[in-house]
Amino acid sequence: SYHSGKWHVDGERLAAGFHKSYSLEDHNRLFSPQQHLEDDRPAPPITKDAGHYVTVGITEHALRCLDEHARDHADRPFFSYVAY
Repeated sequence: SYHSGKWHVDGERLAAGFHKSYSLEDHNRLFSPQQHLEDDRPAPPITKDAGHYVTVGITEHALRCLDEHARDHADRPFFSYVAY
């Protein structure tokens, strides 16, 4: 199971049963998130001039998870939670 995006439940995403996770913690920085996590570990801050937009970043993470799932676990069902 995969999580991409916002998370408004206490606790870590991996402890909640997700195998891969990208979480946006500072919801008011759509172009330069400073507090975001990948697999419950801090991800590097993104600068304002990087051309980043969180909706694209969330989508890209979800697609990477699906690509990996198709490559490594194509015979198994999956759940992907995407929260913009």
